Amino acid sequence: MLSSSSSVFFQLCLLLFLHFSSLQIFSLSESDYTPPDKYFIACGSKTNITTKDSRTFIGDRTKKPPFFLSTGQSKPIINTDETSNDMSFLYKTARVFKTPSSYELEVDKKGTYMVRLHFYSFPSEFNLSQAVFDVVASGYSLLSNFSVRKSSDRPIEEFILPVKKERFKLYFHPLKNSPLAFVNAIEVFLVPEEDLLPNSAQLITSDGEKGNQSNLVSLVYRTIHRINVGGDNITSESDLLWRTWLEDDGFLINPKATKKSEYYDGKLNFLSGGSTKYSAPEYVYKTGRELNVEANFSKATWAFPVSKTAMKYLVRVHLCDIIGKGLSVFDFSLFVYNKFIKTIDAFDEIGNLQSPFHLDYVVDTNGSGFINISIGLGPSNNWSNVPNAYLNGVEIFEIEKISSLVIPLESPHKKNQNGLVVGSGSCVGFLIIIGILIIALMVLRSRKAKSKRNSSEFLYGGMSLADHDIPNASNLQLRLKKSFAEIKRATDNFDEKKLVGEGGFGKVYKGTLKEKEEHIEVAVKRSQPGHGQGVTEFHTEVLVLSELRHRHLVSLIGTSQYTVKSDVYSFGVVLLEILCAKPAIFSQPKEENVSLAKWGMEYYRNGQLEKIIDPSLASEIDTASLRVVGDIAEKCLKENGSERPTMDGVVWALRYALQLHQIASRREGFEDTFTTNSSLETLFPSVHHMPTNAFPVEIDDDDDDASMYGDIYSNTFSTQFSTTNEL
Repeated sequence: MLSSSSSVFFQLCLLLFLHFSSLQIFSLSESDYTPPDKYFIACGSKTNITTKDSRTFIGDRTKKPPFFLSTGQSKPIINTDETSNDMSFLYKTARVFKTPSSYELEVDKKGTYMVRLHFYSFPSEFNLSQAVFDVVASGYSLLSNFSVRKSSDRPIEEFILPVKKERFKLYFHPLKNSPLAFVNAIEVFLVPEEDLLPNSAQLITSDGEKGNQSNLVSLVYRTIHRINVGGDNITSESDLLWRTWLEDDGFLINPKATKKSEYYDGKLNFLSGGSTKYSAPEYVYKTGRELNVEANFSKATWAFPVSKTAMKYLVRVHLCDIIGKGLSVFDFSLFVYNKFIKTIDAFDEIGNLQSPFHLDYVVDTNGSGFINISIGLGPSNNWSNVPNAYLNGVEIFEIEKISSLVIPLESPHKKNQNGLVVGSGSCVGFLIIIGILIIALMVLRSRKAKSKRNSSEFLYGGMSLADHDIPNASNLQLRLKKSFAEIKRATDNFDEKKLVGEGGFGKVYKGTLKEKEEHIEVAVKRSQPGHGQGVTEFHTEVLVLSELRHRHLVSLIGTSQYTVKSDVYSFGVVLLEILCAKPAIFSQPKEENVSLAKWGMEYYRNGQLEKIIDPSLASEIDTASLRVVGDIAEKCLKENGSERPTMDGVVWALRYALQLHQIASRREGFEDTFTTNSSLETLFPSVHHMPTNAFPVEIDDDDDDASMYGDIYSNTFSTQFSTTNEL
């Protein structure tokens, strides 16, 4: 057996061995993480800007920035106040948005990212202080009804969020009652996740501890407070993640209850399981406040203002024992909402003095608009043991809500040389749809012209009728490929029992035609000599049946038997199918089969077409453009074929709708986002061969409201339809 003195010596040696071994174990996250060099964006700037913290912000107007700006209407602006020479160069430019817009970044690595948005309201052609807008990213609402009221504030809004896709989009949405949104600079960069966010934390309410909350790394956080307790302000140059820390003087309820700790000028011991140099700057842990025990204070409280409407906050307290004279000399109590939360002893938490660590809590708001954090004497402290308590730093993050804002669907982008997306995502989607429709129409017109040349005869009663038999027989474009024998079999040799009616041209029989495996019921009209009407009248009757659609008329079949105007009707149905994402015949809860044409036109006539538009298109199509497209469909679906437009007229109208949509996305002289005429010709190579009188008139890009195009639309559009309405 070892003697008593030998046993004590052995224990001391073992303790020293464990102590020095622990000094060599550092957090893996610190050694694995490399500070990023992107993305730092100088919005509205033609040049790159290097800041005092040695970062380079890339101007979004430079030739090849490593990001893309997707917007319908944006404009770079410059600060016109010549007296603000001391202002950061980041705040001498900005980008203003008049429509929902986004910055898109290609993410090299998925993980936790820091996002900072810079807003400074400076004098310009726009009143930036009146901007009210939302900002959305990763499906979360980062800012809601946000505004910058005081130009002297120079606010920086900061967020921590997970990025799970290779492309990260940051959306700016001006509100309906606001003319614009804006941003001066953007920072998006990867951070060491384990140093900034816990996997789980205790849940604290105003009544005290209520269990744990997990999966915290999947949430989005907005920085509300970042406080250096007992020290001075810390600028971005002194923080490895370019954060700003404010001094705590303004948050103490009773400043006399504490005193600033003596600055620790030694080396901090960053140990495994504790904080790292990325958790907070060393200066945060080398300064602090302690209880003013000499004045007999046993508790000190900080009150941090927060939103009354937010649901939860992540609260982090930074701690480092720089005042103790030895391990386990004292412990102290931590309070949230004046409720005791935890007894803190540096030896229990980290095992050493001058070793930074932090504690995390998810805190429910109590409706007061404040989160109170207090330190006080511990339960085992007494005045004879020189009790004390300390605090080094505090961070409070608001846990963001999932956004209710509708985000436009992702669309293929056409990029220009500057890396900016040409036109908005909605414009590109609409361009593709209109392009497909116009190309289809061009092919259809070509096919109809060929069909017209080849369809010069049809069968009637088993007798071939050529052009010389019937005036304008080629206009019928009918090729009834049924022999007289088949017709006789279908009607049982015109059995009188199948007689269903008799008109001026002859008798009508019910018949059944066999088409492969199907049996089709038909009505067969047979000419009878002496009934008064001849081939010319028959020609007229066929034309009427070809052009009319009605439910009572039988259609022709076949710390290619229809006229051109029948195809126009069909195209109107196709147009509704695309707009509404519904088939030509579909089911409703109270009705088995519903005609899309009838259903859609009822909404159109009631001025409610936007209610039945496919949701994925509803937010993309400009209002004026949608009105034109609705008019096209309505005119194509006229029951009388003579009232329907020609294919030329439809192509013209679609071009006009497209032009309206483009103008809505580029008016107000907003640069960098115009779709050029050459790109249109590339998308629609055949359209520019149309007659010049089939194109819409040019419209001034500076018009503010698409509704002012109404007069031009009503006159030009209607004239075009009426002047091209003949067969």
